[in-house]
Amino acid sequence: TPAPLEFFALESALDRIEAEGLEDVIARHALAASATQAGLAALGAGAWVPPEKASNLVTAVPVPETLTPASLVAAAARVGVDLTEGVGTVPARLIRFNHTGPRAAFQMVLPNVVAYGSALRQAGHSADISTASEAIAAAYGR
Repeated sequence: TPAPLEFFALESALDRIEAEGLEDVIARHALAASATQAGLAALGAGAWVPPEKASNLVTAVPVPETLTPASLVAAAARVGVDLTEGVGTVPARLIRFNHTGPRAAFQMVLPNVVAYGSALRQAGHSADISTASEAIAAAYGR
């Protein structure tokens, strides 16, 4: 039997979707994914999955061979951004950008990509954060 708190959480999630509208929720997540991909591409980070097959909930990029996922996650955490490592054998060389639920918004997408670019630069890799920021802003029509 599921715990009562799980039902309350489900009800709350469904209320949020109903209030926003299912089509708008789906569109918001698609936009967040597209903006994240655009920003990462501007940094030179290749997508793990081609955009046409990618999820609208999370974007994964391979970590440069000279770096560890843990070092990039730690660098992002120092500026208050929560990136995560991939899991498993092959995905262990990935960084994941979560753009799910309330994170599917400009205010979350921009700092995630900027923090990643900053971490790359701190490690001696080139990363044009300004161009990445502009790509994200353009995706959001700003």
